[in-house]
Amino acid sequence: MPIAKVRNLSKYGVITDADSYNLPLEAWSMAINARFKDGCVERGPVFRRMPLELAEDDPRFLCTSIPTSGFDTFFIGYLNGQVAAVAGGLESDVSIFGYVDNNSDTPYTHCHLSNVEYINREDRVPWSKTSSDTLFQALPNWDATWRARILRSANSSLVAFGITKGSTEYPTMVKSSSFALFDTEPASWDETDPTENAYENIFAEMESKITEAQTLGDIMIVYGPNETWKMTPTGSSDIWDVRRIFNDAGCIGVNCAVEVDKKQYVFGLNDIWVHDGVSKKSIADGLVKKRIFENLSLDDTQRCFVTYDELRREVRFNYVSSDELCAFSGVDGCNRTAVYRIENSTWQFDDTPFVFSASRGNIDTTETWASVSDTWETIGATWLAQETSLKRPLLMAGAAAAGYELEPSIYVFDEAGAGAMTSLPVDTNATAGVTLHRDGIDLDDMPDAPQYETYKVLDKVFIQARFDVDTEPLNVSIGVADGYNADPTFATDMEFDPNIHWRCDFGIGGRYAFIRITHDDVHWFRITGYDLDVYQLGDR
Repeated sequence: MPIAKVRNLSKYGVITDADSYNLPLEAWSMAINARFKDGCVERGPVFRRMPLELAEDDPRFLCTSIPTSGFDTFFIGYLNGQVAAVAGGLESDVSIFGYVDNNSDTPYTHCHLSNVEYINREDRVPWSKTSSDTLFQALPNWDATWRARILRSANSSLVAFGITKGSTEYPTMVKSSSFALFDTEPASWDETDPTENAYENIFAEMESKITEAQTLGDIMIVYGPNETWKMTPTGSSDIWDVRRIFNDAGCIGVNCAVEVDKKQYVFGLNDIWVHDGVSKKSIADGLVKKRIFENLSLDDTQRCFVTYDELRREVRFNYVSSDELCAFSGVDGCNRTAVYRIENSTWQFDDTPFVFSASRGNIDTTETWASVSDTWETIGATWLAQETSLKRPLLMAGAAAAGYELEPSIYVFDEAGAGAMTSLPVDTNATAGVTLHRDGIDLDDMPDAPQYETYKVLDKVFIQARFDVDTEPLNVSIGVADGYNADPTFATDMEFDPNIHWRCDFGIGGRYAFIRITHDDVHWFRITGYDLDVYQLGDR
């Protein structure tokens, strides 16, 4: 038999839902902490820890205030309700004056309108902060007995969803404010005042509570668990035109939809899907849907969140998983991310170190020869990369986990090798290794394979790979099975370093092959292809 050459390893990404025996040879049964691009598979991004000792142990939310120039300010929302600002590497408490701690895991929401920052949590009145404020304050002109599940900005107004007035809950009520002037909170929420633009409405036909709301261009999309509505500004006294657009698709929770390229990607209760306000489609069905939802913890759906990684053109669906391949487990916070790469419509998975929220932002990590204390093995970026504040990597708020030696942290999700944007060292406790699986390769389907009654031996595997400086060897193992439903038997792992080796010898026979490649290092590598040397041994 000729050697089977497997190339274009990024063509299909991960497909977990189809039977592995039916997958194209270039597809993967599982990939964790890896990336598929440019025809290759390579080490995924790593977690670099900001040198910041957080004031509280339980960060739950992270958002960014972007100035017209210079470095951004980050706001951290804690479990106890405190909000801190991080600027210039320093953290300061910016909670409202006299705030009394109140532990609650209800989700935070954040929006920016007319140069004012707004942070909301359902157990209290919304908070606002103008450019002249040192601290946040209770939102002016908002009734002190009202609460909102979600607070967003749209149509030059604030829009609140899921309203409680006093002791009465209106889970499908929407309120929007009057127009906001620059650097000023809206003057009114009184929908009965004809001189203002305020609005109030109950979605009477909505079957359940509002779970999420996000802007899509100039319209607002409102989700229930299994339905989707559209609010369109009318420019008249009606303020908003409200219509249901989908009655069979919704959103799993707050902060679980994100707009990219005039579309919204949605983490649903039973599927992951995308729409443009008119038509929709699943992006997970038949690919990774079963794997995600069979392992998603339904008791922790309030932990789920979605974020867009603009630099990598990836949509990240974060959740708490019981998947046996998770590197982290047993602590609150998202330990798994399903990553959808927009450019080639492929999926892969990441291990996440118990994260709760993410936001993009630039950070000041300017280093000198005198200040750098880490070695080139773990430090990232170049001297030139520190000269601009325009690059905004993805940041994540992570919880403490003593069993994994994790501290409460703000992580920078950055490249492992070339292309790193920060000079921070890799947090090796927070960055798990790479796992690549290709199951169920039918050796009878190899090019020019002999008849089915012949016995086949997978003799050698030739791997085409590139390593960064100091990259540790890959661990490669081959398994075989004689029957379609039989468990594979694996050979002993072999190390592969392209600077030393050019093949892995196994000499193990069977009808179906299974490939396992793992890498416990945090350094960059790339696999551009692999070859399988299979020969006929004899009749069965």
